[in-house]
Amino acid sequence: MRKFTEREKEILWIVSVCLSVMIFITTILTLKEQLLFEDCLFFSIIVAITPPAVLDYWEYRWRGSINERLPDLFRNIVQAQKTGMSLPRALEEASKRNYGSLTEELKRIVNQMSWGLSFEEALQKFGNRINTSLVQRCVPLIIEASHSGGRVEEVFAPMGSFIQSTLTMEKKRKAQTKPYIAK
Repeated sequence: MRKFTEREKEILWIVSVCLSVMIFITTILTLKEQLLFEDCLFFSIIVAITPPAVLDYWEYRWRGSINERLPDLFRNIVQAQKTGMSLPRALEEASKRNYGSLTEELKRIVNQMSWGLSFEEALQKFGNRINTSLVQRCVPLIIEASHSGGRVEEVFAPMGSFIQSTLTMEKKRKAQTKPYIAK
């Protein structure tokens, strides 16, 4: 799974709508008086809506997989900090592990820092790319912790617990509301 750019989303919408319009025009020209007209009209609407909906679902899953791996990342950063690594170095070491979809984003942060971007700027760009509520809450805390210096692991350990409990509560909420959702 990966995040899709706005350009890719626009192209998919344009292609889907163009295909739908072509199906609709062909239907009007060939089946105007027949019973299949409504079926073809319905099919053209499905062709317009389904591909962008699938793309949105994939992106939703991508964001969810990143949120699920954040506690593991913070646990590993805490362990690296306890061994004496700096925060950027701990993040670099964490990017060498497998966190699923999060690994690619960590490598991007490390690459941006190697190109001369500051740690804070790279994290802010990460937060803007991912754009989930958990990441938006965590990025400012990480930046403040890096500014304050000292025992940064004291910030990461509770943040990992917070994220884990937030994800657990969200799963419980979804499980409790699932019987009320029409399938």
